[in-house]
Amino acid sequence: MRRPAKHRGCDVAAGAFGPSAAFGDSLPDQPNPEEVMAATLQPPQFSCAATRDGHHARLKPWGELDLSTVDALARVIDEAIDEGAAAVSIDLRALTFIDSTGLRCLLKLAERSRRDGFDLELTPGSPSVMRLFELTRTRHVLPFREVA
Repeated sequence: MRRPAKHRGCDVAAGAFGPSAAFGDSLPDQPNPEEVMAATLQPPQFSCAATRDGHHARLKPWGELDLSTVDALARVIDEAIDEGAAAVSIDLRALTFIDSTGLRCLLKLAERSRRDGFDLELTPGSPSVMRLFELTRTRHVLPFREVA
């Protein structure tokens, strides 16, 4: 029977468990917090441009719309509606990612527009963004306008 080779020198999680941790070694119960913090990813990039033309609010979110950024979009939407927007357009073309929390935000907004009587229009995003709407079969529920 052939024995698998031992792999040495492979640091686990960029050294988060100590400099000598290698594949096959047992790991400590707790990682070194300083090293874990150094390996933490940066928050996703997100911003939302908002313009107003009379009672029409035009929003253009940019970047990743997910759990960590959806509240920023919700604030911009609420502000536009609270200031009396009779129509809200959201252009999704600059989004690079959307998750289920972003989808939920848009579904709740569509419900709110029907209930409160303001117009809502969404411009479709990239194929990767639109895939979420296709997979969840929610594209037909939201007021997407086709662009030429």
